[in-house]
Amino acid sequence: MKNLRWNESPIFSLNNIEMMGAPVRVSTGMGPAVRVPSLKVRDFSFTSISDAV
Repeated sequence: MKNLRWNESPIFSLNNIEMMGAPVRVSTGMGPAVRVPSLKVRDFSFTSISDAV
């Protein structure tokens, strides 16, 4: 598993949404589960990849 890091502004990302998927239930184990959609964001880029700890 890898950690993907980015430095994009949330406002920039929300302004550049091209596509949105159906919401799915996601749980991080650190609070209540939430329903979030997958997003395709124009001009979004990752800055680095590192091994998960």
